[in-house]
This record gives sequence, structure tokens and C-alpha cells, in this order.
Amino acid sequence: MDEFCDTLTNDSPTWGLLDVLRWKMLPDSFGGGLSYIQNFKDAWVSHNKQIIKEAAIRHAIPIQLLAGVCWIETGGDPNFVDRVAFEVRVFDHFGNLPTVITSPPSKTSFGWVSIQLRTAAHTIGLKPEEMSVSQLRTLSSCLERDVYNIEIAARHLRMLADHDNYTLIGLRRFESSELATTEVWNCLWIR
Repeated sequence: MDEFCDTLTNDSPTWGLLDVLRWKMLPDSFGGGLSYIQNFKDAWVSHNKQIIKEAAIRHAIPIQLLAGVCWIETGGDPNFVDRVAFEVRVFDHFGNLPTVITSPPSKTSFGWVSIQLRTAAHTIGLKPEEMSVSQLRTLSSCLERDVYNIEIAARHLRMLADHDNYTLIGLRRFESSELATTEVWNCLWIR
């Protein structure tokens, strides 16, 4: 599970409660509204551009597809909301009582590219139903790191394409030594 999780933070732009309030409460004319969240999404994708490119190439998916998924998923609820939801679900499911009213903890999404724990677990070859709460917490912490989060999103998109036999959804897989070549970057860049 920690294969990519040791990466240091890349100091991406963050989205907190004040950002949500500004987005939801202030009109565009006062610097809030739709343009506020769109500017955040643009800044986040731009900041992570290189990571997105490398993950897309590594998993042979179009860079624009991964960048688009990242753009759509970024923003919205602040990350702390996911953590609270997870802990409430863990408590509610403690002992598997018939009075459970929340979704399973593995259905909680984490990271800026919002990915459910069960989806991330399947993507890295684990069975979420066999994971302990501690393992789910570790995975959630990994997903809160942008580099890992983008990597899992790219792997998952590749798995979806492979599942549906979309062999033309991207390009051939590149070796890491090829990633630096100008030819690769000239045909696979995003603005």
C-alpha cells in the first residue's frame, strides 16, 4: 500500500472551509461564485501538471482524460469533511449492529481527486472487505497526498479501459527512461 505513499508533499493549492463559503456565499462580482472554484481547479491542475502527465503516460491513458478527471473532482468539500465522515461511519459500523444508518467506511472518498477507499483498494489489488479500519485509515492518508492520489486515479482509469477492452484509449506504455524524450512530450502535452 505504501508503494507511492512515501512521496513528500508537493505543496498543492488547498481548499478549505473559507473557500467553500466564498464559493457558495459570495457572488462572482465579489470574487466568489462559480469562477472562484473554477480558478482553484485550474490552479490545482496547473500545479500538478507534471505529475498528471507522467502518471498518464505511465498508464497509457490520454493526459487530457486524467487532467479532466482531476479538474472535475478537485474542490467542493474540504478534505476534513471526508475524515469526519469516515470516522462517523467507522463508529456506526462498529460491531455490525442492525441499526447501522451510514454507508460502510470503505465508501468514503479521500483526496483532491476524490476516490473511494474501496475503489483505491481494488485498484492496488487489495480486498476492501478484508481490510482493517487501521489499513483503511492508512490508505486514506495516502490518498490525501496528491502524487499518490493522481497515481491511483490514473491506474483506475487504465483498469476501466482494460476492463472494457478499450485498447485504443491511450498510447503504448512508456518506459521511465523514455519519459524525458522530446518526441513523447511533443505529442502528449497539456497546456
